[in-house]
Amino acid sequence: TLAIFYLDELIPTLAQWDDHDYGTNDGDKTNPYRREAMEVFEAFYPQRPKKGVLTRGPANSFVFDAFQARFYFLDNRSEREPNGSDSGKYAHFGEKQETWLFQSLKSHA
Repeated sequence: TLAIFYLDELIPTLAQWDDHDYGTNDGDKTNPYRREAMEVFEAFYPQRPKKGVLTRGPANSFVFDAFQARFYFLDNRSEREPNGSDSGKYAHFGEKQETWLFQSLKSHA
């Protein structure tokens, strides 16, 4: 059990998964339980969109606007190519997520 659940005051928390949260070591887009992994993750870290504060992106990515700054939380599992594959440009985050990221960065420059 996480100690944060026993604190007297609620502490806002933002989370992004890594391979072990995703279900397998070095997990990637071939995980047959991607949808189930997302459901479990969201049960523990329900990060609901809120206009001007938290905006969802592709897969499990999102952007958080606060403190006069913009924070990008990128999903390096759902669209990631298997380790060692020669898949080219979108091997780590996938085309949709990279396009979303770069369009967002360009529109907020």
